[in-house]
Amino acid sequence: MYTTSSPTSRNCELRASCRHATPLRGGDSDVAGVGRKIARHFGSDRAAAPHRRPPRKLVNSLRSPPNSPEYSYKGIPMAPQLHPHDFTSEAKTLVAQLTVEEKAAFCSGKSFWKTEGCERLDLLPAAVSDGPVGLRKQAEGSDHLGLGGALPATCFPAGVNLGSTWDPSLVEEMAGALANECLAQDVSLILGPAINMKRSPLCGRNFEYFAEDPYLAGILTAAYVRGCQARGVGACVKHFAANNQEHGRMRVDTRVDERTLREIYLPAFERAVKEEQPWAIMSAYNQINGQFCSENSWLLDQVLRKTWGYKGFVVSDWGAVKDRVPGIVAGLDLEMPASGGINDRKV
Repeated sequence: MYTTSSPTSRNCELRASCRHATPLRGGDSDVAGVGRKIARHFGSDRAAAPHRRPPRKLVNSLRSPPNSPEYSYKGIPMAPQLHPHDFTSEAKTLVAQLTVEEKAAFCSGKSFWKTEGCERLDLLPAAVSDGPVGLRKQAEGSDHLGLGGALPATCFPAGVNLGSTWDPSLVEEMAGALANECLAQDVSLILGPAINMKRSPLCGRNFEYFAEDPYLAGILTAAYVRGCQARGVGACVKHFAANNQEHGRMRVDTRVDERTLREIYLPAFERAVKEEQPWAIMSAYNQINGQFCSENSWLLDQVLRKTWGYKGFVVSDWGAVKDRVPGIVAGLDLEMPASGGINDRKV
């Protein structure tokens, strides 16, 4: 039996809420303003502006209800604001109409950057994209590794720069500008922010992370999620958890006691969940004390959902799923990218 706590239901609820968001109105003039504010933090008067403006078009998958009021942020027209209706009941209705095969299909992606959809129920696939330093959306049929380039977008300051500002209001404003670019490119979920602790200076992705301090990282993460999701674009907080090195990160076993986890490596995630409820949490590649994060029921169910009260869905890092069925049982809702139907049959 599928309930509102099932992965299929959570995915359908995401799409149901997207269908009733207000489409993009207003321009991208906020990007240059955010750039100027960030530049001032580092003693520069030079404004950071996009090298090319994103295309101005409405998001086809977002449908506005009649007479929807425009949303503004500090006097600047922004969009979209999520419809105030709770779509839990609609999600239940949609799930009840899915076949068993369709429910299983919703547990994995449709392609490298898109989730599954159901045309007969008018559930469109949702596009997701990197990343923590700006939108990195690639054209259909590209290499998916970034080698062939991406569609034009603003290169925003990296997490290390944002962390150095100690300014949550600025981070929130920047996340809003990033969300507007996502809407212009038909992206429903941005794969960021990345908020792991800077345990070692040798970590290859330290530039993406906010800080080595869990309190500061948590405050800035909540601001980022708030700024992004206020415009109807989901934030995917990553990498959950203790993914603090790049060398061998797809197989490494992080050995850490519970007190250290709860005092250093988990608090930033906890604050984001309790204060802002990000649409998605991304599970990490690594193991924690002998169990892969994508199959770790203590991490994904006991801590994340039962203790913190998380209501969103958990998505794997790309290619992080080792055994899909134990992952489902542990609380991993969505496997990315697509498995070609192999894991759907197992589910």
